[in-house]
Amino acid sequence: MIHKPKLLILLGAGATIPWGGKTTADLSDIVLKTDGYYTKLKSSGKPWGYHFRQLLADYYQVDKTAISFEDVLEVIEELWSYFYHRGLNNPKWIRPSMPSLFEIARHIDENIGFDRNQLNARKGDSEDVLKCVYFGNLYYDILGNIIFEIKKYEDNFIKYEFRNLREKFADFVQKLNENFSLRCYSLNYDNMLALIPGLPTFYDGTINDSGQFSYEKIIQDDAINCFYHLHGSIHYNTSPNPGIGEYTMINSGQVDFNPAIPRPRHLLGYPILPSIIITGKNKLAKTLMKPFNAFNYSFRRDCVDSCAIITIGYSYRDAHINNCIYSAIKGNSSKKVIHVTKVEPKNLNQQGNELSRALATISDIILEQTIDDGWYVDSKYPIKTYIHGLEEFIKPNGYKYLIETIRKQ
Repeated sequence: MIHKPKLLILLGAGATIPWGGKTTADLSDIVLKTDGYYTKLKSSGKPWGYHFRQLLADYYQVDKTAISFEDVLEVIEELWSYFYHRGLNNPKWIRPSMPSLFEIARHIDENIGFDRNQLNARKGDSEDVLKCVYFGNLYYDILGNIIFEIKKYEDNFIKYEFRNLREKFADFVQKLNENFSLRCYSLNYDNMLALIPGLPTFYDGTINDSGQFSYEKIIQDDAINCFYHLHGSIHYNTSPNPGIGEYTMINSGQVDFNPAIPRPRHLLGYPILPSIIITGKNKLAKTLMKPFNAFNYSFRRDCVDSCAIITIGYSYRDAHINNCIYSAIKGNSSKKVIHVTKVEPKNLNQQGNELSRALATISDIILEQTIDDGWYVDSKYPIKTYIHGLEEFIKPNGYKYLIETIRKQ
């Protein structure tokens, strides 16, 4: 059988913005405003998210706007683990990865506020056990709020007012599919390519309608259209039976807004809080869990085997993703990388510097030459950047140039 050449498409947060998607700043705001968990500080009186952000900013001597939602979630996970082991009198694992944690943990004793009855405390539960439960509950409440907000914009994929955008996007994907096998990966938590009408069929990694993932098919079948979530999905669920895998898939149109708090799992001997989205503490280590290990293996292979790589709305801030792209380019200097973003022309130098730094200096990206309206090229490597965003990119003049560019290599 003759297979079409593979085209790798990586979707970042910017790919969902035209549909009302959430930016990193939006998600950070959700984390900060999750209520029900307040400090005792009279000067604060705000939820813990605000307090953690300020503590981190003070400790690392940075502006508080530099602290993201993932940083705050990491602190919460660290505190959960710290009190979990301290309550078990298990000094072997009381070794947090964040240097600031010990200072924050000392601060917690004076400022945490909780009700033993509200936490369903048993008679013999120590203060450390209660703190562990407290921060575990806070963590999952935050995730629940994030899931709710993502589901709200996910509904826009099928709403009437987004019809024109939806039809243009479907035409764009169908045109690409005429020429290439589409290997699609998402760093977002929505189910974009499964919900938008008029798209080709994408394999999601599961076995029929069972919700269980087929690791063999994910790894072995590399010629089909696929859509894999590298960092989880709001349509995943933690499996009640880890023997069949750590996660299962919920029906593409369903979301569990109030997932039960799962029991702690151990990864490389270290306890983690399993969640349907991969973020915060031990983010890279969590990708070793099924099915993410298979997804990431497939992504790394497709970076090498694909005829080109398209990144849409990706900030280039995940080192493990950047490394895959970096290795693919170093191994094949003719491989093209097309980056779709939205940036004002006056900020091109700033955008270029960010890309070159985040790409682990694949090249010193100098956006110095205009190829066509909105297209810029790196002078050293075959990296092309389109700066007018996804809505303009999916118009015929945008993807026509894209297909011609890929075919020239």
